[in-house]
Amino acid sequence: MADQTKLIEGLQKRLQILEDKDALATLLNRYCNIADAKDWEGYADTYVDEGAKMTLESWGDMVGKENIAKAASVEQVFEGLQHTMTNMEFPVDGSDNATGIAYL
Repeated sequence: MADQTKLIEGLQKRLQILEDKDALATLLNRYCNIADAKDWEGYADTYVDEGAKMTLESWGDMVGKENIAKAASVEQVFEGLQHTMTNMEFPVDGSDNATGIAYL
C-alpha cells in the first residue's frame, strides 16, 4: 500500500508540473493575443498586481500596470500586429513560483 501511495503522490506532482507549464503557456498566448488586439489595459492585466514590471531594452523598466499599458500602447500606430512565440521554456518545480523565457 505504501508503494502505491508513493506512486500516486509522484504522479500527482508530475501532473501538477505539467498543468503549471500549460497555464504559463496559456498566459503567454493570452499576452500575445491581447497585444495583437491592441487591448492595452487587458495587456497590462496579464502582469501580476504587485511588482508589475515590463522591461524594454531601449526604454528601461516600466513599473506598474498603468505605465505598462501606456508604454505598450505606442504599438497603436501599427496597422496590424502579429506575435509568434518560439523557444518557450518554463522551469517549474511544483512550488508557487516559476520563471519563463520565450522569443516573441
